[in-house]
Amino acid sequence: STVPAHGHGKASRQQKQPAQARQALIAVGGRGPWDEPLVSGEIYDPVTDKWVEIAGFPTDVGLACSGAVCGDMFYVYCESDTVVAYHLDAGSWSVVQTSRPPPRLRDYTPALVCCASMFMLCVSWCDPANRRDKVVRKVFEMNLGSTPLLHWTEASAHPDAPMDSNAVFAAGQDRIYAVEMFRIFGKVLDF
Repeated sequence: STVPAHGHGKASRQQKQPAQARQALIAVGGRGPWDEPLVSGEIYDPVTDKWVEIAGFPTDVGLACSGAVCGDMFYVYCESDTVVAYHLDAGSWSVVQTSRPPPRLRDYTPALVCCASMFMLCVSWCDPANRRDKVVRKVFEMNLGSTPLLHWTEASAHPDAPMDSNAVFAAGQDRIYAVEMFRIFGKVLDF
């Protein structure tokens, strides 16, 4: 995940330069050797080549499913369909108050993607008619600058998307990019 650098760039002709982003890796939660949920969290900074321990992941929201950095917050979608946020500056976790979570199939956890540091997208596979053969992948967006209760709003649907529980998504300007595998009868297609 990209973590924004602290501070501002130098002003030039009355225009502020955007803050220089730096790269970091954030790891939270997971399962231990006896399948117990882990609450540890760490940030790796490649400039210093060090892992730094952060505040423990909240224990009452279930396992972390997907995360994305937006601005100075690291958002995590949890298996309880709750979104929590780690304040990168304050070093603490909080539960994000959201509207009803996007619908989803239990086997396919939603993926969070940050878009323009203002919108967070959630990619979710859902079964609108309780029929497994009619699964649709939907994209929901949340405006992070809105009221205290943030709302998920359906932005798009794709009826022919592959159902890959290991798919990876990234945002780039006005597009979402995906790396996913197509499967037919449980076998990955060879292309």
